Amino acid sequence: MFIDKIKEGIKSGLDIESAVDEAVDWAIHNGVLSEYLSLHKSEVVGMILTEYDEKKVMENLKKESYEEGRFDTLTSLVKDGLISLSDAAKRAELSTDEFRLKAGLS
Repeated sequence: MFIDKIKEGIKSGLDIESAVDEAVDWAIHNGVLSEYLSLHKSEVVGMILTEYDEKKVMENLKKESYEEGRFDTLTSLVKDGLISLSDAAKRAELSTDEFRLKAGLS
């Protein structure tokens, strides 16, 4: 959850330092590692910033966006009756049941 908050911050346009700082504050406020983070906030922020590879994260965000778009397209094709559920599931590398559940199909 903590790393996801950092990614959300970056996606919303924050620089890495601000995203990490906001994620730490969010975690403390929401009881996620709050005791540890309250005592070691500056160390954690420093460590994350030292270990953070922005280029790699941006590549992962692009890949996630592409995969989400591809899945949405496959879901639309199934809903429009242009491809079968099983074909869409194969293309998404999911079982038919996994695809149906993820796509919200009945």
